[in-house]
Amino acid sequence: MRNRRNVREEDIFVHITDIANREFLDWLKSTDINIIEIEPFDQRSPHCNKIEQLRTFSNSTYDQIVCMDCDIAWVGDRVLPVGAPVAASIVHEANPPEQIVSDIFAASGLGSPAWFPAFFGAGEGRELSDRNNCNGGLYIIKQDFVATLEPKWRGWAKWALDRQDLFGSWAFFTDQVSFALAMRDIGADVRHLDLVWNYPTSVAAELLPDIAPQLLHYHRELTPHLKLKKVGRRKVDDQIDKLNSAIEQCISKSLLNSVYWDFRYSWHPELGSGVGSRGDALSNKIALLEQALRGLPVENASVVDVGCGDLELTRHLPFTNYLGIDVSRTSLSLARSKRPDWKFELLPPGAGVPAADMVLCIDVLIHQKTEAAFRSLIDSLARATGRRLVVSGYEAPPRFASEITAYHFPITEALKNTSQFTDIRVIGEHRETVMIIADKGKPEDTAAHAVNASPYYDIATVSERVAAGDHRAVVGEAWEEIGQLQFEFLKNRGLQPCHRLLDIGCGALRGGVHFIRYLDQGNYVGVDINQSVLDAGYDVELRMLNLQSRIPRENLVCIGDFDFSCLPHQQFDFALAQSLFTHLTLNQIRECLCRLAETVKIGGIFFATFFELPRTISAAGPYLHSPGGVTTYGAADPYHYWLADMFYAAQKLPWQVRYIGDWGHPRAQRMISFRRTGE
Repeated sequence: MRNRRNVREEDIFVHITDIANREFLDWLKSTDINIIEIEPFDQRSPHCNKIEQLRTFSNSTYDQIVCMDCDIAWVGDRVLPVGAPVAASIVHEANPPEQIVSDIFAASGLGSPAWFPAFFGAGEGRELSDRNNCNGGLYIIKQDFVATLEPKWRGWAKWALDRQDLFGSWAFFTDQVSFALAMRDIGADVRHLDLVWNYPTSVAAELLPDIAPQLLHYHRELTPHLKLKKVGRRKVDDQIDKLNSAIEQCISKSLLNSVYWDFRYSWHPELGSGVGSRGDALSNKIALLEQALRGLPVENASVVDVGCGDLELTRHLPFTNYLGIDVSRTSLSLARSKRPDWKFELLPPGAGVPAADMVLCIDVLIHQKTEAAFRSLIDSLARATGRRLVVSGYEAPPRFASEITAYHFPITEALKNTSQFTDIRVIGEHRETVMIIADKGKPEDTAAHAVNASPYYDIATVSERVAAGDHRAVVGEAWEEIGQLQFEFLKNRGLQPCHRLLDIGCGALRGGVHFIRYLDQGNYVGVDINQSVLDAGYDVELRMLNLQSRIPRENLVCIGDFDFSCLPHQQFDFALAQSLFTHLTLNQIRECLCRLAETVKIGGIFFATFFELPRTISAAGPYLHSPGGVTTYGAADPYHYWLADMFYAAQKLPWQVRYIGDWGHPRAQRMISFRRTGE
C-alpha cells in the first residue's frame, strides 16, 4: 500500500522508548510500519533519542533517511528535497541566544559560529545562529553520510550534556546544538530548506507567511479534541482543515481511549472529560447518582468506579471502601490528589472489572467504538456487580454524535441480555444518555452470587496472586492432570506438529507447555484476558522446562474481546477453549464463535468444554455436577448450559457442531466440537 507521497508502510520506522501505554503500543504494532524499540540516549535530554535512530539505518540500502519528530504532520504532495549531505531548516528562532551559542563553540575548540539569520528574529542577540543549528523536527540525510554523522553527533551530544552550565536555561536545545558541533567537526554544511518543509504553527501568526506548507510542525498547538489549531493564514489553514478531517476519521474509526483521555486530562484538566463533566451537566449527574445510591449502605459497601476520571462526580461521596479505575494514568493522578484516602488503579483495555457490592460506570460505554468492546464491557460490569450497578449510556441513537462517541444498541437491552439482573430501571437523563440502576435480586441472593462470581475476572487480585507465585492455582486445580488431558485429547483428534493451534483462555500454559513442546516451533498461540498469567506462563513455566525458544513471546496475547485479528497467525488448524465457556454468558459464547470463524481454516476444528445441564433440569437454579462436586448456575459464574444452547449459539455461523460429551474431565466438563465450514 502506498500513500500519495509514494511512501510504503514498510519503509516507515517508528522508534519508541519507555512507552507505558499498552493500548497505544498494541495499536502501533498492529500497523504495517516498523516499530523499533531503543534505549534512551541519556535521561538528561530525551530529544537526543533521535541520535539512536541513525543506528537503524547505518547499513540500509535507502538513498536517504528522513528523521522526523512525532509532532510533524506531512500534508503536502511535493517530492521531498534531497539531503546533501543533510537538508534541514535553520532554527525558527535563535535558540539558544547568540552569546550562548558563541560560548559553546568557543568551549568546543571548533572556532566561532558561522552566523546565519534565523527564520524569525527575536530582537537584539536573538537574530542569528550557527548555520548548522537547525530545527530538529526534520533532518533529511544522505545514506552514505549516516555512518559519518552518527558517531560525531553522539560524541558531541555527550560532551554538551556534561557541560550543561554552558547552556544555562537553554539545555532543551542540546540535541540541535550538538548536531551543529558535529557538522562543524566533520567539515560539512546543511542544505537549508524552505519554510514549507518545516512550517511552525507555534510561531505568532503575524510572523507567519501565507504559503501552502508541505510539513506542519505543530508542537503543542492542539485543540482539546486532538486537532491542530489554526493559525489565521488561509493557505495554511486549508491544509490544517484537511489534516483535521483525517484525524477526525481516524478517531471515529479507532478511538484509543487511553491516549485521548491522557491528552485531555494532561493538557486541558479544566475541561475534565468534556461539557458533560462540568457546570449544570455535572450537577445533574451528581443528583442522579445520589438518587441511585439512596437507601444503600454506601459507607460500608465495596464500590468500584469504572472510568472514575478526575473524580469530580464522586469525590464528595462518603465511600470508605472505594476503588477508582480508569484507562488514563493522568486522570488517576488527578483523582488521587483529591481523595488520597481512596484506592485507584489503571484498567488496561479489555481487562475485566474487579468485583464489588456496587459498581459505577458513568459515561464510559458511549466511548466504546466497536460493538464487541461495548458488549465486553457490559458483560464485565454485570459480572463484577454484587448488588447494584449504576451505569449510563445511550438508549437510542443520539441526535448529536461526535468522533469519540458511538451507539450500538439500547443499553437496557444490553443489560437484559446478560441475564444477571432482576431489576433494570432508568432513573433519569443527561445530554441524551440515560442513567440506569440494575439490581441483582434481594440482598440475601446477592451474597450467594458473590460467592459464585469468578475471581478470574478480578484483574488486580489475579495479578497479586501471580506476583505471590500462585499462578497455577489461579487457573484451577489439577494442573498436571488437566494439562496432560487436553494435550492427549487433541493429539488423538488429529493434532500434528505441523498444525497451528490457538489456545483460548490459555492461562499460565497448563496445557500450553505440552502443546509448545509437541508442535513445530512457533505454531502455538495462546490468548487470555490476564497479562499477568501469560507472563507467568512464559517467564516461569516455559523457562523451567527450557521451552522459551520454541515460541516467540508475542505468540502469547492478552485480549478481552475475542479480537483475534491481532494475532500473529490468522489461519489456525485447531482451536481449543478448555474451561472458558464455563465462565461466559451465552452472548459471549456466540461472539467468540463469530469472531473465531474469521481465523480458523475451512475444515479446521474448535474444541470447547462446557458444564452441561440435563435437558430435564431447569436452567434457573443451581446444579451439582458429579464427579468433581462443582455447582453451576444459569445466571452466575460458573455457568451451565443445555446442549441445545451450544447449537443455538452457532446458528447462522459457519460451524458444524458435534457433541462429544464425556472426555474424562475430572470435574465433569463436557466437550463439544465446531468444524469450520465453507458457508
